Amino acid sequence: TTPSTAYGKAGSAVRDPEAGRRLTLFDPKTRAQLLFFHPGLALTAPVPLFVDAGFQALASAVAGMEARRHESLADALLMHSLRLFTEHLPRVADGDSAASRLELLSAGFMAGQGTDYSPVGVAASITHAIGARYGVANGACNALVLPATLAFNAGVTGARLPLIAEALGAGRIADPQTALAAASAAIVKLLQATGAPTRLRDIGIDQAALPELAAHTLEDWFVHLNPRKVNSAEELLPVLEAAW
Repeated sequence: TTPSTAYGKAGSAVRDPEAGRRLTLFDPKTRAQLLFFHPGLALTAPVPLFVDAGFQALASAVAGMEARRHESLADALLMHSLRLFTEHLPRVADGDSAASRLELLSAGFMAGQGTDYSPVGVAASITHAIGARYGVANGACNALVLPATLAFNAGVTGARLPLIAEALGAGRIADPQTALAAASAAIVKLLQATGAPTRLRDIGIDQAALPELAAHTLEDWFVHLNPRKVNSAEELLPVLEAAW
């Protein structure tokens, strides 16, 4: 009943509250064989939960567009999911709509399918580290770190940034640095339009905790999939500081 990537995936995760860790599990038998997108069911999820789940899928789609491995079919799924999120997340946040919810459920499925081929990276790892320790929902946290992680990866993902900016509604921009700024601004604008937090400090993260979070981020399984190789927690600390 929410626009998550999870219902199109083969896997799950559990949280260990004592250790403050998120444990990712993979098993193809857990992939759903059939999905129903029903307007009545879609309307049962509270608006904040629905919107936050949408931001998680949006962030996954952006990260999938950055991935080292990419191909045309995945690009088509991910870019169109970003168009749908950009258009319909504010509509659900502002006035709710069964039609917009159904579009976003489809967008979540597209993002999930696309990231099977073009996996996510450091933004997801940061969010996993934060969520497991602070009990913060994945969605807005994942999206608000995107401007910082996009900048971190820009040296190796420059050719992909114009595609991301275009899918987020910023228009066609050839220059990678200009596209980076436009994509980041579009993400912040979307967060603000839905009343979501835009900084880590807005979700209760203490600046003094950032070094520890950087260390835990390095332990997350997804970090090795990041397009720019992450060698140490020290490399991640400026990313967290930029998002803070």
